[in-house]
Amino acid sequence: MGLNLPLALGDTLSVQFGTYWNGQAGINTLHVQVVQAVGLPTLADVAKGYDDLVHAAYKDLLTSTATYYGVRAQRITPLPRSMAEISTLHTGVGLGGTEGMPGQVSGIIGWATAKAGRAFRGRIYIPFPDENDHNNNTNAPSDSYILRLKTLGDILAAEQTV
Repeated sequence: MGLNLPLALGDTLSVQFGTYWNGQAGINTLHVQVVQAVGLPTLADVAKGYDDLVHAAYKDLLTSTATYYGVRAQRITPLPRSMAEISTLHTGVGLGGTEGMPGQVSGIIGWATAKAGRAFRGRIYIPFPDENDHNNNTNAPSDSYILRLKTLGDILAAEQTV
């Protein structure tokens, strides 16, 4: 791994979650800030901590022919950017059926805050859903898929202790 860089209050981190299916990579990025540091937390701790937190929820949203690869964490401020730390502890296949939807189809988790403007909202696209997660009667995601998206969104939106 990298340098096992200790983190400090105010550091901004890029945390990326990697998936792959049918020749396509799916990468979701969160930017998080260190608001409390007890002991000497490191980027390796962040990568492993997020991998532990999200792997089951990500796999639950993927078709079984897609793969969840893990988490990459990098300090992006203060400059210079650090080397990245990667956790592949929970790499594995999705838990959906065997027929993925077309590659351009994804679930969407939206972000919003009490403040106005683009800087205070956004979205994350969760790639590679399975055909079983589509409701053919309504031409929309199934209720089960929406609930699983909400579970992942709640995990990602919550303040995390690593």
